Amino acid sequence: MAYSSPFTCDVCGIHKKVLNKWFLVEALIDRITIFPFDSKDAKVKHIAILCGENCLQRYLSQRLILLHKEPKLPVPSETALGSNGAEAPGEN
Repeated sequence: MAYSSPFTCDVCGIHKKVLNKWFLVEALIDRITIFPFDSKDAKVKHIAILCGENCLQRYLSQRLILLHKEPKLPVPSETALGSNGAEAPGEN
């Protein structure tokens, strides 16, 4: 009987085989934790499953970009423009 894994890499989509050295990553707002693959932990929804070092590096790079993006705060239209559509006072 062939081995069939329910686990796939979240970056490239490859299916896990018996002897692969995969990683799990928990990426929270204030920290990223990397640990070896464990089938029990891999079933947790917020855990990323990664097939190796290349996909781990790609995943971390994407997460770090998101982490360092400055959030855009909404600017109320009354603040940005005066009532007639001109710039608000002091905005020259």
